[in-house]
Amino acid sequence: AGGAIYSRSILQIDNSLFTNNYVESYEVQEWLSAGDYGGAISTHSYSPVFSVVRNSTFVGTSAGEGGGIATLGEHPMDVYNSIFQDNIATGSETKPLDPSFSGTGDFFYSNMQGIFTQEIGEDPPDSTNSPGCMDENPLFINAALYDYRPGAGSPCIDAGDNDFILSLSPDLSGGIRLLDDLATVDTGNGIAPITDMGAYEFSNP
Repeated sequence: AGGAIYSRSILQIDNSLFTNNYVESYEVQEWLSAGDYGGAISTHSYSPVFSVVRNSTFVGTSAGEGGGIATLGEHPMDVYNSIFQDNIATGSETKPLDPSFSGTGDFFYSNMQGIFTQEIGEDPPDSTNSPGCMDENPLFINAALYDYRPGAGSPCIDAGDNDFILSLSPDLSGGIRLLDDLATVDTGNGIAPITDMGAYEFSNP
């Protein structure tokens, strides 16, 4: 479990990229298999532990449950200002959000596959429970060449929440985290410049 990270203790992820991570199930006994949770990150605890992901990007990760992140037991994880794109959940009973996230957590100002897709037999998701979130093509500059910076016109530009960033921390490229794109209408929360979703800030080299 946890293609890149498996944690039973407090976990804080900021300004990070997870790509092409995966997990598979393994045979415990002839009739029992286990694992296959959290293509990028899996958390698990039997006593209350709380973790957080901020301004991070998950692309091309896969698992049976939680293509991007899976939380188990009493270990929820909240997600802020992040992007989940082209991740895969291979389980036979997956829910619409499972390519991005499986388990317990809350989501804020993030672009997540399946977050507002109605599950068969269930009520439609309430967007007010996931403020500022969307399920849109992030328009990476060149995903085929692993360039996961937001390109011009990306809905992730100026769409994050300034209340949940490490304001003095650079983005993953080492550039300034808060850059205002004058061609983009601010849809995030805060006073301009507003953070972008994901690990990279638009227009940083």
